[in-house]
Amino acid sequence: MDRSRMLPVLLSCLLTLPYLGAVTAAAESDTAAPTLHLATFDDAVTQKRAMAEDSGFFTVSDGISADASPAALPAQFDLREKGLVSAVKAQDPYATCWAFAAINCIETENIQKYPKIDLSEMHLAYYTYSTIGYPTTEEQLLDAGSYSIDQELGLLTNWFGPVTEAEAPYEEGGIKDAVSSLHELSDGAFCHVTNAVTIPYWPWSEELIGQQREAVKRAVMEGHAVAARYMEGDECFNEEHAAYLYDHALASDPGLHSVCIVGWDDSFPASSFNTDPGMDGAWLIKNSWGANWGDHGYFWLSYADPSMSNLYYLETEPSDVHTKLYQYDDFGNSGSFAVNEQGDSEVYVANVFTAESDCWLTSVMLCSTQSDEQYDVSVYTGLEPNGTPNYGTEHAGASGVMETIGYHTVTLAEPVHLTAGERFSVVARLSGEQGWLIPCEYASTSEWSEPNGDVMKNGSVFTEEMLKRDFHAGESFYSADGDGWFDMYNVPPEDDYMDYGDGTYSSTHVVVGNINIKAVTTDDDMVVFSESCEEIPVGTEISLSTFGGKDIYYSLNGGDYQRYTAPIPFTEEMTLSAYADTGVQTVHTKHYTEAAAAMSSLLCAEDGFCWYAEEWEGYSPGTLHYVVDTGTRSLEIMPISTGTVTLDGKTLPSGKLTQIALDPGVTALDIQVSETGKRDTVYKVYIHELSTDQELLGDVTLDGAVDARDASDVLVYSTQRGIGLDPPVSDPNWTVRADFNKDGVVDAKDAADMLVYSTEQAVH
Repeated sequence: MDRSRMLPVLLSCLLTLPYLGAVTAAAESDTAAPTLHLATFDDAVTQKRAMAEDSGFFTVSDGISADASPAALPAQFDLREKGLVSAVKAQDPYATCWAFAAINCIETENIQKYPKIDLSEMHLAYYTYSTIGYPTTEEQLLDAGSYSIDQELGLLTNWFGPVTEAEAPYEEGGIKDAVSSLHELSDGAFCHVTNAVTIPYWPWSEELIGQQREAVKRAVMEGHAVAARYMEGDECFNEEHAAYLYDHALASDPGLHSVCIVGWDDSFPASSFNTDPGMDGAWLIKNSWGANWGDHGYFWLSYADPSMSNLYYLETEPSDVHTKLYQYDDFGNSGSFAVNEQGDSEVYVANVFTAESDCWLTSVMLCSTQSDEQYDVSVYTGLEPNGTPNYGTEHAGASGVMETIGYHTVTLAEPVHLTAGERFSVVARLSGEQGWLIPCEYASTSEWSEPNGDVMKNGSVFTEEMLKRDFHAGESFYSADGDGWFDMYNVPPEDDYMDYGDGTYSSTHVVVGNINIKAVTTDDDMVVFSESCEEIPVGTEISLSTFGGKDIYYSLNGGDYQRYTAPIPFTEEMTLSAYADTGVQTVHTKHYTEAAAAMSSLLCAEDGFCWYAEEWEGYSPGTLHYVVDTGTRSLEIMPISTGTVTLDGKTLPSGKLTQIALDPGVTALDIQVSETGKRDTVYKVYIHELSTDQELLGDVTLDGAVDARDASDVLVYSTQRGIGLDPPVSDPNWTVRADFNKDGVVDAKDAADMLVYSTEQAVH
């Protein structure tokens, strides 16, 4: 759990600061510069409640789309039953819950194609502070927590990872010896975040919270794990029902904690909470405190929880689809502005970039600050130094509506070719309901004074110095009409004071940064494979494409290259290589195997303890193992799979516990998984019973495995006893471990059973 206090984050929400005066930008011509106004709520009471009860908004928009007609939502829903959750992990000993929540979102997005997906929270947490440079010490690098989703989504939408767990395992000491640039981190990403949608959630608004709750449910039903944050206090948790409702009067030492919403139950009883929420209903929450906590790693968070905030979900694409992201906003969207004090119905924003190589601009990433925001994008090439962003050759871009708030990647109507060193711009006209439409970074320091004399001082999660570190003239621009452009770099710092009239006042110092627009490119010689996943169903047709209309040549399994004219059918394991006829002839290669049905995880639960069946080092790959206490004769198991799981002809429902009987010693299970379009998989699962002193039954040599060596020792022992000798066994627990079938006698049958078990291991 993040034990960061609520106080340091109350004023870090840059969008819920009190009203700021006009921020004036210096014009690039003699024309008077328009003013910029920060988004705020309509009245001081709502503004104050937002500051006190929430820690971050993209905007003051309620996030409810006009097209979001009431959906037919079920009373209960659980992503585990759909097979769309990865295994519960444990963040101990670091305050990295925010990284676990973000990675959970990405794993759920990809688990359909990658059932065994396991991405690195350590990588995200470490490089957030070591490379981006958020304020912390080296000793506190992994305990700094996260104060705002602005920080998290800023990183992820900059293609900042993620990488696999194997590349950066979560272990004490972290990856402190690793040194990578942001470019290297992007190159090594498992996937790229293309969309990051935030869902406003206002527990203090009875008028809107119901519709916002529906928006969360729709996102979960569509297969998204939704990250969220709440105030955690141990006294508010009901262990019997694994139910939670934050109550300030109960919590003695509360702190912010990040989790993921993976389901809901409208009828979850109000009586299950330590404090009466006044209504039934709760969110199913996936936590990061291990599977042995709560309800097998999950718990229920009341719909009425007053502290819940910072909701978002992520969408991704394979990292090999595009090769370069041009962007300036390392810190993400932390503010929204308008030219007019009461908001704009239309505004223009632009970023100017310089191409690093010959490439094709294929799509752009925009950031919407309110729902149903319309966009019209144009691309300009051949820009002159110090020119305005629309002074060049115009290319048709894209237009549409962003129904949700957050980052959205949109594909251009036609790709635009760029040459190395060429200056180009992405210009967007943003329009819609009157509001604050200019999305950008900004840093602040704030002071909030209460009538009783209490004073809270704070600053945004990143400092003014950090913001200016990579902020330069000629990068980001805004305009009221598309003609008169003004450089964000020339907007001066602003100091403001607000008196609420009840003895409460605030003062704020603000500095703006870059606008949230990104450009996505693909290299000239890039060949895009329609299938990025290595495991695909037989019969899949693999298409090859490139930009610019160049011919493509491909080779199968090292054979001769031939011109690509039609999709290539996948029939069996193969290696496919291809290059575009650009003169460079860079070869791109993919290896494909037949997709197999799979379990993402198999949870095992007994007598109040649970964990996952796992592969063991030294044992046959692909077999799963779990250890139970001495004398355990039953076990509950919960598979997670998008396929159909069966044991002895009986279906084991995904996301639900099923009780099975155990034999003495070792119980061997054959669990089959079937899924349309994939070959069946049979898992050999071994449930091991401990003998005494936590020693594995059958492991007479104490080398961590039950194998032929153990069987040999048992056979020698039983033979010596059979001819009247007293075998020299000094370990008093030796005979207990050697009684593999637990019939009270150490004999040749135990050795035979060990050999069978060892042989099965070798086969599987």
